[in-house]
Amino acid sequence: MRTTSAGAVGVDRKQQMLVSNEEIEQGAAQAYEEELKAARDKGALNKNRQQLERVSGVARRIVAATPAFRPDATAWHWQFNVQESKELNAYCMPGGRIMVYSGIIDSLDLSDAELATVLAHEVAHALREHTRERVSRAYAQQLVVSGAAAITGVSEGAANAANMVAEVTFQLPFSREQESEADTIGLELMARAGYDRARHSRCGRR
Repeated sequence: MRTTSAGAVGVDRKQQMLVSNEEIEQGAAQAYEEELKAARDKGALNKNRQQLERVSGVARRIVAATPAFRPDATAWHWQFNVQESKELNAYCMPGGRIMVYSGIIDSLDLSDAELATVLAHEVAHALREHTRERVSRAYAQQLVVSGAAAITGVSEGAANAANMVAEVTFQLPFSREQESEADTIGLELMARAGYDRARHSRCGRR
């Protein structure tokens, strides 16, 4: 299947999905709420109102460009949050659930264009449903190892989708292929959002 249109950059790789979008969506919603609660309990969620407004403003411009790759993304329930942390990272869970760690902004002193690069890359992962693809690959490996008897385990394992989404988000890196796609799509997103791509070079990726 193809999760996105090719865009001007021509990303058109076919993807194999063994897990439904609904299962991943439910898992992402649960995993994200758990992260929000953990940050809130530590007093680390959206402490800096000015920083949150800046992240939200840049993110909204990126989101406005997403129909170029998939029109349905405009109907996602996008969320933008900032967690106080020294970690240099950000992520966008399936369905448009964005979290930016304050460390990546403070430590790198990001410009808006550089912040847009980070956010566009993470949004690209969500548009291409890379998390769903990673979970599907994990199930496929399970089937190979366990044989036909594991087929019923796919649907049963999907009940733990929140754990799988969290694992892919926080522990397992995306493949080089997926990172390359996110870079390519991300650059088009930020360009469509009106940011200067020539000013994104200082931003590294996890």
